[in-house]
Amino acid sequence: MKPQGPREAPISFRPGKLRAAIRPRARGPLTEGQIAKRDLGRYYLLLSEALAGIKLTTYEGRVLARLAWNEDVRESFSGDPFIPEHRNPSEYLLQLVKNEVSSMEQVGDTPSPRLYGLADKVEKMTTIERAAVLDAIDRLPGDSEEQFGNPNDWQLIGVYLVEQPLTVDDVVRH
Repeated sequence: MKPQGPREAPISFRPGKLRAAIRPRARGPLTEGQIAKRDLGRYYLLLSEALAGIKLTTYEGRVLARLAWNEDVRESFSGDPFIPEHRNPSEYLLQLVKNEVSSMEQVGDTPSPRLYGLADKVEKMTTIERAAVLDAIDRLPGDSEEQFGNPNDWQLIGVYLVEQPLTVDDVVRH
């Protein structure tokens, strides 16, 4: 018999509000918890594969992380008991960017071409790509806005930010 390394403690899952989604997947002797565990593994595999094809600039990464962080802070201080536990991450990421553009326009500010470009880029992402980006943002180390654009932090989670070439507008403004 081969000696085995240390065994991990089993993770147990209770379906809770997801029971209705998990129950139809039940086949044979698998418990709802085992199904949830299996599906979670599949989910993380899909997110990793989707994230591999995404190219974000440092600006885009910083903006997306800031928007998600600001929304998390706003919700944590709102005291609203009806904030959903589970959201469609794809719709959520797109809504964050659209809300930023809309709020700037409502106060008479003109969003930058780069912000409009980011909104367009996020809208063109597939559902799973948006979910992967949001998952990556959730895994960013640090808890302050100053750290959101650190390429090394993004690399730790598998995202390689690229620098965006300067446009004529960027050069003229500075």
